[in-house]
Amino acid sequence: MFRQLKSKLLRFVLFSISIILLGVFALIFVVTYSSQLEANKTKLQTIANSPRGYVTEYRNGMTGPMHGQIGKLQINDSVSFTVLVQNNMIKKVYSFVDLEETSMINAINQSKNLSNYNTVIVDHEHWMVLKSKTSNTMTTQYAFLNVTESVKSTQNLLYTLVASFVVSLVAVYFASKMFAKKAITPVEQAYEKQKRFIADVSHELKTPLSVIKANLEIIDDESSETQKKWIKTVSFETDRMNQLINQMLRLAQSEKQEVLTLDTINISALVKEVLLSFEAVAFEKDLTIVSTIDESVFHKSHTETLRQILFILLDNAIKYSPAHQQIDIVLTKNDKTMEVKICNTNQSLQPSDLEHLFDRFYRKDDARERNDSYGLGLSIAKSLIIQLNGELSVSLTNNNRICFKMNLF
Repeated sequence: MFRQLKSKLLRFVLFSISIILLGVFALIFVVTYSSQLEANKTKLQTIANSPRGYVTEYRNGMTGPMHGQIGKLQINDSVSFTVLVQNNMIKKVYSFVDLEETSMINAINQSKNLSNYNTVIVDHEHWMVLKSKTSNTMTTQYAFLNVTESVKSTQNLLYTLVASFVVSLVAVYFASKMFAKKAITPVEQAYEKQKRFIADVSHELKTPLSVIKANLEIIDDESSETQKKWIKTVSFETDRMNQLINQMLRLAQSEKQEVLTLDTINISALVKEVLLSFEAVAFEKDLTIVSTIDESVFHKSHTETLRQILFILLDNAIKYSPAHQQIDIVLTKNDKTMEVKICNTNQSLQPSDLEHLFDRFYRKDDARERNDSYGLGLSIAKSLIIQLNGELSVSLTNNNRICFKMNLF
């Protein structure tokens, strides 16, 4: 139980911190990327508005080489070039980067179907593009800004954040594991003390109750008929208290979480054996037990623990079934899973009651208080099935049939 609680706490802490780290790293990345993008947009707009501050080249003909004069360069100038295109022909180029004419044409062709501020790749470099019409509407201006360093910087930031996220998760995992262990330890210790207290008190109560029971039997032999009436009442309540103490001891024993030695046993034979012991009880209450048991179902389990679970579930089904009803027991095995389903009619239960059936001392109503039930049986069965690494679940059908399903893996 506490292992499951530690696992749930560990998963919760990991999930919560992972979401927080993911949000923080995503925010860092988005803010940095947006800042770089806006800075590059501003640079590109400046270049597009005043290209003549850079190296100026003029076309001497439609197919002739590029030549011209070099303008004044500034230290803070960005690597860029601007091209004026008319009728799909390059008319002018403003640039201080050494690019072949074919590379410029490649950049222009890639940019034609792109929106502004998108990126093209030319000669393994990343270029952001801004297109605009000049005063002469027949001419289109293409301004390009080299953003290779920005792209690399963004990629490096992404890789760094991903690596940091993974490393942080590993560190958080070990820290959370230690935290979960320290957080659960006091609860586990208190729970163990409570179990020992219940077991010790139960053992201590058994002796005086046995003495009271023996003395009542002696007094009963020497009492008048009027006195015997009261003695029987006291004796009956003594027996009920003994039953309660025995169930509390069983519950404390079932929650020890001892490592059981599992053997391959014949589940089919065990279920039939348990059913046989309940036939007389079911007959007295006019109940019909219908069993569907696959033959030769073998599974690794613990015989006595499994027998105790079956006893509890069948006793529960008989105890709360109205007379003249049918109890169904089905045993099947699929692949590596063994399943036992026990269904009976129970008209008093509601779907909202199902989540409480495995709680200790839970009773649906006052009618259950005087039928030798203390609400511990199903809690004991649940603890025992966990020791077998199995599952015990309950469901309620529309025709007031309650089904307990036990799975062993």
